[in-house]
Amino acid sequence: EGRISLGLKSKPSRPSRFMPGLLRALVRDRRDKGPLRLMTTVRIENAELNIDDRYLGRVWRSRNLSVTLDLVFKHLDPAMFASAKGGLQALGWFKMPVAGTFRLKIKGATVTDASFDLTGKDGAIGIPGYYDQPLAVTLFKTRGRVLDEGRRLRVEKFEADFRGTKVTISGVFSGLGGPLGFGGSVAIETLPVDDLPKFWPRALKANARNWVAENLSGGMVRSLDMRVELKHDHPSG
Repeated sequence: EGRISLGLKSKPSRPSRFMPGLLRALVRDRRDKGPLRLMTTVRIENAELNIDDRYLGRVWRSRNLSVTLDLVFKHLDPAMFASAKGGLQALGWFKMPVAGTFRLKIKGATVTDASFDLTGKDGAIGIPGYYDQPLAVTLFKTRGRVLDEGRRLRVEKFEADFRGTKVTISGVFSGLGGPLGFGGSVAIETLPVDDLPKFWPRALKANARNWVAENLSGGMVRSLDMRVELKHDHPSG
Protein backbone atom coordinates (compact mmCIF):
# COMPACT_ATOMS: atom_id res chain seq x y z
CA GLU A 1 0.00 0.00 0.00
CA GLY A 2 1.48 3.36 -0.95
CA ARG A 3 1.17 6.49 -3.02
CA ILE A 4 3.02 8.23 -5.83
CA SER A 5 2.39 11.96 -6.17
CA LEU A 6 3.45 13.98 -9.19
CA GLY A 7 3.00 17.75 -9.15
CA LEU A 8 3.30 20.55 -11.69
CA LYS A 9 4.28 23.91 -10.25
CA SER A 10 4.12 27.34 -11.77
CA LYS A 11 7.60 28.14 -10.47
CA PRO A 12 10.70 26.28 -11.68
CA SER A 13 11.96 23.70 -9.22
CA ARG A 14 14.53 20.96 -9.03
CA PRO A 15 13.44 17.79 -10.88
CA SER A 16 12.10 14.95 -8.75
CA ARG A 17 14.63 12.34 -7.67
CA PHE A 18 12.00 9.67 -7.07
CA MET A 19 11.78 8.01 -10.50
CA PRO A 20 15.52 8.13 -11.29
CA GLY A 21 16.23 6.70 -7.84
CA LEU A 22 13.70 3.90 -8.31
CA LEU A 23 15.10 2.99 -11.71
CA ARG A 24 18.64 2.92 -10.33
CA ALA A 25 17.50 0.63 -7.49
CA LEU A 26 15.83 -1.78 -9.91
CA VAL A 27 18.86 -1.94 -12.18
CA ARG A 28 21.25 -2.30 -9.27
CA ASP A 29 19.14 -5.07 -7.69
CA ARG A 30 19.13 -7.11 -10.89
CA ARG A 31 22.88 -6.71 -11.30
CA ASP A 32 23.53 -7.68 -7.68
CA LYS A 33 21.23 -10.71 -7.91
CA GLY A 34 18.75 -9.42 -5.35
CA PRO A 35 15.13 -10.64 -5.19
CA LEU A 36 13.87 -8.12 -7.77
CA ARG A 37 16.00 -9.77 -10.45
CA LEU A 38 13.13 -12.28 -10.84
CA MET A 39 10.69 -9.59 -11.95
CA THR A 40 10.61 -8.80 -15.65
CA THR A 41 7.23 -7.10 -16.10
CA VAL A 42 4.84 -5.10 -13.94
CA ARG A 43 1.57 -4.16 -15.57
CA ILE A 44 -0.85 -1.85 -13.74
CA GLU A 45 -4.42 -1.94 -15.01
CA ASN A 46 -7.32 0.26 -13.95
CA ALA A 47 -5.25 1.89 -11.22
CA GLU A 48 -6.71 4.59 -9.00
CA LEU A 49 -5.83 7.89 -10.56
CA ASN A 50 -6.47 11.26 -8.91
CA ILE A 51 -5.90 14.47 -10.84
CA ASP A 52 -6.11 17.58 -8.68
CA ASP A 53 -6.22 20.60 -10.96
CA ARG A 54 -5.63 23.48 -8.58
CA TYR A 55 -5.83 26.04 -11.35
CA LEU A 56 -9.41 25.02 -12.22
CA GLY A 57 -10.29 23.84 -8.71
CA ARG A 58 -11.40 20.40 -9.87
CA VAL A 59 -10.47 16.82 -8.97
CA TRP A 60 -10.87 13.84 -11.30
CA ARG A 61 -10.79 10.34 -9.76
CA SER A 62 -10.55 6.87 -11.29
CA ARG A 63 -10.59 3.77 -9.04
CA ASN A 64 -10.46 -0.07 -9.15
CA LEU A 65 -6.79 -1.08 -8.87
CA SER A 66 -5.62 -4.20 -10.69
CA VAL A 67 -1.97 -5.28 -10.97
CA THR A 68 -0.43 -8.12 -12.98
CA LEU A 69 3.10 -9.32 -12.16
CA ASP A 70 5.03 -11.49 -14.63
CA LEU A 71 8.09 -13.16 -13.10
CA VAL A 72 10.67 -15.01 -15.18
CA PHE A 73 13.54 -16.72 -13.39
CA LYS A 74 16.36 -19.25 -13.58
CA HIS A 75 17.94 -21.28 -10.78
CA LEU A 76 15.30 -20.40 -8.19
CA ASP A 77 15.85 -22.35 -4.96
CA PRO A 78 12.41 -23.72 -3.90
CA ALA A 79 13.68 -24.32 -0.36
CA MET A 80 12.88 -20.69 0.41
CA PHE A 81 9.16 -21.58 0.10
CA ALA A 82 9.27 -24.65 2.37
CA SER A 83 7.58 -22.77 5.24
CA ALA A 84 5.19 -20.79 3.02
CA LYS A 85 1.43 -21.03 3.30
CA GLY A 86 -1.14 -21.78 0.63
CA GLY A 87 -0.19 -22.57 -2.96
CA LEU A 88 3.43 -21.43 -2.60
CA GLN A 89 3.93 -24.28 -0.16
CA ALA A 90 3.98 -26.71 -3.10
CA LEU A 91 7.24 -25.17 -4.36
CA GLY A 92 8.92 -26.68 -1.33
CA TRP A 93 8.24 -30.13 -2.78
CA PHE A 94 10.98 -29.62 -5.38
CA LYS A 95 14.49 -30.36 -4.12
CA MET A 96 16.38 -28.73 -7.01
CA PRO A 97 16.74 -25.34 -8.69
CA VAL A 98 13.81 -24.56 -10.97
CA ALA A 99 13.29 -22.23 -13.91
CA GLY A 100 10.15 -20.83 -15.47
CA THR A 101 7.48 -18.20 -15.05
CA PHE A 102 4.91 -16.99 -12.53
CA ARG A 103 1.98 -14.69 -13.26
CA LEU A 104 0.15 -13.07 -10.35
CA LYS A 105 -2.98 -10.97 -10.66
CA ILE A 106 -3.76 -8.77 -7.67
CA LYS A 107 -6.89 -6.72 -7.07
CA GLY A 108 -6.94 -4.58 -3.98
CA ALA A 109 -5.09 -6.65 -1.37
CA THR A 110 -6.12 -10.05 -2.80
CA VAL A 111 -4.32 -12.33 -5.26
CA THR A 112 -7.19 -13.20 -7.59
CA ASP A 113 -5.23 -15.49 -9.91
CA ALA A 114 -1.81 -17.14 -10.00
CA SER A 115 -0.37 -19.39 -12.69
CA PHE A 116 2.99 -21.08 -13.19
CA ASP A 117 5.09 -22.90 -15.78
CA LEU A 118 8.17 -24.61 -14.28
CA THR A 119 11.02 -26.91 -15.28
CA GLY A 120 13.87 -28.52 -13.36
CA LYS A 121 16.39 -31.33 -13.54
CA ASP A 122 18.78 -33.47 -11.51
CA GLY A 123 17.20 -33.38 -8.07
CA ALA A 124 14.31 -34.90 -6.15
CA ILE A 125 10.61 -34.37 -5.50
CA GLY A 126 9.02 -35.09 -2.15
CA ILE A 127 5.42 -34.52 -1.04
CA PRO A 128 5.07 -34.64 2.79
CA GLY A 129 2.79 -37.45 3.92
CA TYR A 130 2.68 -39.09 0.49
CA TYR A 131 6.06 -40.78 0.13
CA ASP A 132 8.56 -42.33 2.51
CA GLN A 133 11.39 -40.33 0.97
CA PRO A 134 11.89 -37.88 -1.93
CA LEU A 135 11.96 -39.44 -5.39
CA ALA A 136 15.10 -38.84 -7.47
CA VAL A 137 14.18 -37.06 -10.72
CA THR A 138 16.19 -36.53 -13.90
CA LEU A 139 13.87 -33.97 -15.50
CA PHE A 140 10.43 -32.48 -14.86
CA LYS A 141 8.10 -29.83 -16.27
CA THR A 142 4.75 -28.67 -14.99
CA ARG A 143 2.16 -25.95 -15.42
CA GLY A 144 -0.96 -25.04 -13.51
CA ARG A 145 -2.84 -22.50 -11.38
CA VAL A 146 -3.40 -21.71 -7.73
CA LEU A 147 -7.12 -21.66 -6.84
CA ASP A 148 -9.32 -20.52 -3.96
CA GLU A 149 -6.82 -18.02 -2.53
CA GLY A 150 -4.12 -20.69 -2.24
CA ARG A 151 -6.18 -23.54 -0.78
CA ARG A 152 -6.12 -25.63 -3.97
CA LEU A 153 -3.52 -26.26 -6.66
CA ARG A 154 -4.64 -27.31 -10.13
CA VAL A 155 -1.92 -29.16 -12.02
CA GLU A 156 -2.81 -28.87 -15.69
CA LYS A 157 0.07 -31.14 -16.60
CA PHE A 158 3.06 -32.58 -14.76
CA GLU A 159 5.62 -34.71 -16.60
CA ALA A 160 8.72 -36.18 -15.01
CA ASP A 161 11.45 -38.70 -15.69
CA PHE A 162 12.33 -40.47 -12.45
CA ARG A 163 15.56 -42.06 -13.73
CA GLY A 164 13.80 -44.04 -16.44
CA THR A 165 10.29 -44.19 -15.02
CA LYS A 166 8.01 -41.67 -16.77
CA VAL A 167 5.12 -40.16 -14.80
CA THR A 168 2.36 -37.86 -16.08
CA ILE A 169 -0.15 -36.27 -13.68
CA SER A 170 -3.07 -33.89 -14.04
CA GLY A 171 -5.53 -33.01 -11.30
CA VAL A 172 -6.16 -30.87 -8.24
CA PHE A 173 -4.37 -30.88 -4.88
CA SER A 174 -6.58 -29.64 -2.06
CA GLY A 175 -6.05 -28.86 1.61
CA LEU A 176 -2.78 -27.00 1.10
CA GLY A 177 -1.45 -25.99 4.48
CA GLY A 178 -3.14 -28.99 6.16
CA PRO A 179 -4.02 -32.61 5.40
CA LEU A 180 -3.39 -32.92 1.67
CA GLY A 181 -5.87 -34.39 -0.81
CA PHE A 182 -5.66 -35.11 -4.53
CA GLY A 183 -8.07 -35.93 -7.32
CA GLY A 184 -6.94 -36.58 -10.87
CA SER A 185 -5.32 -38.91 -13.36
CA VAL A 186 -1.89 -40.57 -13.16
CA ALA A 187 -0.05 -42.36 -15.98
CA ILE A 188 3.17 -44.32 -15.41
CA GLU A 189 5.50 -45.95 -17.93
CA THR A 190 8.47 -48.29 -17.43
CA LEU A 191 8.13 -48.87 -13.70
CA PRO A 192 10.16 -51.74 -12.16
CA VAL A 193 7.94 -53.79 -9.87
CA ASP A 194 10.53 -53.45 -7.09
CA ASP A 195 10.01 -49.69 -7.21
CA LEU A 196 6.20 -49.84 -6.88
CA PRO A 197 6.19 -49.02 -3.14
CA LYS A 198 8.34 -45.91 -3.77
CA PHE A 199 5.76 -44.43 -6.17
CA TRP A 200 2.66 -45.69 -4.33
CA PRO A 201 1.37 -42.98 -1.93
CA ARG A 202 1.23 -44.24 1.65
CA ALA A 203 -2.40 -43.15 2.14
CA LEU A 204 -3.66 -44.89 -1.02
CA LYS A 205 -4.93 -48.40 -0.18
CA ALA A 206 -2.28 -48.96 2.48
CA ASN A 207 -3.06 -52.68 2.91
CA ALA A 208 -2.70 -53.35 -0.81
CA ARG A 209 0.49 -51.31 -0.89
CA ASN A 210 1.99 -53.38 1.93
CA TRP A 211 0.97 -56.66 0.26
CA VAL A 212 2.61 -55.63 -3.02
CA ALA A 213 5.80 -54.61 -1.22
CA GLU A 214 6.00 -57.94 0.59
CA ASN A 215 4.93 -60.34 -2.15
CA LEU A 216 5.91 -58.98 -5.58
CA SER A 217 9.38 -58.56 -7.01
CA GLY A 218 11.07 -58.57 -10.39
CA GLY A 219 9.43 -57.68 -13.66
CA MET A 220 8.36 -54.40 -15.20
CA VAL A 221 5.12 -52.42 -15.39
CA ARG A 222 5.19 -51.18 -18.99
CA SER A 223 2.16 -48.88 -18.77
CA LEU A 224 -0.30 -47.96 -16.05
CA ASP A 225 -3.18 -45.46 -16.22
CA MET A 226 -5.41 -44.76 -13.23
CA ARG A 227 -7.81 -42.31 -11.67
CA VAL A 228 -6.87 -41.38 -8.10
CA GLU A 229 -8.99 -39.78 -5.35
CA LEU A 230 -7.22 -39.10 -2.07
CA LYS A 231 -9.39 -37.39 0.53
CA HIS A 232 -7.97 -35.48 3.47
CA ASP A 233 -8.92 -38.08 6.06
CA HIS A 234 -10.45 -40.94 4.10
CA PRO A 235 -8.16 -42.24 1.35
CA SER A 236 -9.67 -44.15 -1.53
CA GLY A 237 -8.92 -44.84 -5.16
